[in-house]
Amino acid sequence: MDKIKPDESIIREGLRIERFGRNILIDVKPTKTQTRKIKKIIPKLKKTLPQNIEIKAKEIKCKVKEFDTFDILSLISYRNLFVDPETVKEYSHKGNPFCIEYLALLCLKSSYNKGTEYFPDFGKATEIQEKLEEIFNDLIFFYIIEDIDPNILDNEHILSKLRLRTKTHEQFVRNPAYPHHFAKVLTDLFSHPTLEAWMNSNINIKINDAIELCTEITKYMEDKIYDKQKESFKQQRKIMKEIDQFRKGKWQGGKCDIKFLSETVKLSKKEAAQRIKSLGTLWIYFALGNTFSFSPKELSDYSNKSVEIVESFLKTFSVDFNSVSTDLYIPDPTHILKLKPIIHHNGRYLCPVPYLLIWSIKPLFEAFLKPNSNLSMNKDNKLWQKYQKIRSEYLESESLNLFKVMLKDAEIHKGLEYIIKEGGKEKRRELDGLIVFDSALLLIECKAGTMTPPALRGAPKRMESDLKKLLVDAHSQALQAKKYINQEKKPIFYDSKGNKIFIDKVKIEKVFLITISLDSLTIYTTNLQEISKLNMFDKGDLPWAVSLLDLIVLAELIEFSSQLIHYLLRRLGIYDIEIVETYDEIDWFGHYLKEGLYFENYKKSGLDSVTISTYTTEIDDYYFYVTGKRKTPAPKPSQNMPSKFKRIIKEVEDSKPKDYLNIALTLLDLDGISRKEFCRDIQDTIKRAQHDRKIHHCTGHINNKKGITFMCAKKLNIDVLSKNLFSYCALKKKQKKFDVWIGLGSTLNKQKLVEIVYFFN
Repeated sequence: MDKIKPDESIIREGLRIERFGRNILIDVKPTKTQTRKIKKIIPKLKKTLPQNIEIKAKEIKCKVKEFDTFDILSLISYRNLFVDPETVKEYSHKGNPFCIEYLALLCLKSSYNKGTEYFPDFGKATEIQEKLEEIFNDLIFFYIIEDIDPNILDNEHILSKLRLRTKTHEQFVRNPAYPHHFAKVLTDLFSHPTLEAWMNSNINIKINDAIELCTEITKYMEDKIYDKQKESFKQQRKIMKEIDQFRKGKWQGGKCDIKFLSETVKLSKKEAAQRIKSLGTLWIYFALGNTFSFSPKELSDYSNKSVEIVESFLKTFSVDFNSVSTDLYIPDPTHILKLKPIIHHNGRYLCPVPYLLIWSIKPLFEAFLKPNSNLSMNKDNKLWQKYQKIRSEYLESESLNLFKVMLKDAEIHKGLEYIIKEGGKEKRRELDGLIVFDSALLLIECKAGTMTPPALRGAPKRMESDLKKLLVDAHSQALQAKKYINQEKKPIFYDSKGNKIFIDKVKIEKVFLITISLDSLTIYTTNLQEISKLNMFDKGDLPWAVSLLDLIVLAELIEFSSQLIHYLLRRLGIYDIEIVETYDEIDWFGHYLKEGLYFENYKKSGLDSVTISTYTTEIDDYYFYVTGKRKTPAPKPSQNMPSKFKRIIKEVEDSKPKDYLNIALTLLDLDGISRKEFCRDIQDTIKRAQHDRKIHHCTGHINNKKGITFMCAKKLNIDVLSKNLFSYCALKKKQKKFDVWIGLGSTLNKQKLVEIVYFFN
């Protein structure tokens, strides 16, 4: 890697940061002098950074008093959140959700303020924005140094790193998945008759109404600002027309007064146009709080929902002024707006953080249902237990349904038991799911619980206990099932009806431990190799830990069954490399589609870390288009492979010859260039065979370990071709001393490209 010139680099004493495409390489080796300086400065920074944040927060509060509260919240919201889905890219979007959330919390510490500014002062608004961003930067720095002990800088503290990652993720990262997927999960979960009945009698809301109103509020704000922009452009054109008429002496009256026209015609046409544009922009932002806010009646008319339903929704999801502690200065990662994103004042409602709306539904409803919650509306522990059961059963069923989509014709079993012997006694153990797909066995455990607020704030003991419940225990259960299979000559599982499921150990070559969570745990699950250093996991293979929402994405984008298994092999291989990391499972999958998850060259690099930046851009664009937010078509993301290559893999999977999974996996090991070259060779071979009706073949190699041969002849007896292919592949494997050789044969039947398949290992 060092021989390749980086796209960007920062080289300082003791520090090397280099970017190669979307990979960021970091090598930190501080000198003794630098270490001494760090030891002196850290204790001081731990005191001054919180003080600086408080000072800046108070400065913001003073500046905000000059504005109408809804106006300044709307203005900062617009600057940070409203984007064009046609062009927005995650890696380049400069908006900062933290800014508007924190500003809203500061405003909620006191009463509504009418302000003294009647027209938006962009200079003062910019000052507020800059102060908020300064707090953002101070907070990140404070999080970084908060757990550092300057006397033991050489030691790596994994729990401290996880605390830092937890707090920064909860504070600064939004929307852990795609909203339309989450909407489906919410609909499925809260449409259960028990929960629907409780919601109707306690909060008078149905889940579909709640989801639709979340969408309608966002659309309302977008439409209102769009209408205002449209009207502004219309008025600008009218004014420019009057100015032109006045300049030519043809003005006969209009909206503009004569003094304004007299002054404006003295300017050049370009200057006049710029002045009118500035005035139009000022008008767009004038009383922006009134533009974005709404009454229950206005939202009812816009959404076609009854006023009663809208009022119930707004009452449930809104918070009033003077509801936030006056002591708040250091931002809280688990603030009230994550449960109640709408702000109420005097019969009008404003949602400065519309992206939080749909994500607030589940945690808020769970807070209502949980008996010991501060927001609890339910004191019946049996109902809470019933909800937990509903939640768990839904996660198990939906997860296995998704695997059914991805792994065509796989043998899938849910809710199993098996018997082990401990201390001479038989004990029953459970397994949520078991899937057999040719030579692959998937052992699945689901956990539908959530991380508690203290854990999300970085409380060490609560973090450890939550991770144990949601990740470690699930891994332990899956690992125990794997050990049972390994130890028993004829392992047997029992389904809920008592039917026996036998595992053919001779056939199984690959076993995958998979844990699935209902909520996103991506900051932990994407880099389990770090958590494993805390000695929380039982010794054994680490699982592929994934959320249901990420699993939905894979189920929609996986093109054929073997691709999922290939992804799992590449994905789990990252654990062995250790230093490569990212913070979103879909970034791993996006990298797999784009570049294959090949990081082996980093293993002995001596680098401290390699961070993979976003690989979700194409996936984001696709879902923006699918959900109608983007009008420009965006193709469904897929791996780089010719249509002929896909056809071969699909034909192999459909015909299911012996070792068909291994054959497909070997083909997928070819990189993008090799796939194209092999398909070109196949096409040339077919042309030669069609021309002279003789046997022709072509061969490709993978890393000097695997070979692939395609052999064809037009209308040749299939048995003759089969014998020739078998003999040739067996001989070449022996000559080359390769581990694997695949033979693909065709009589150039138009219905199938591949009729004969051999796998030598």
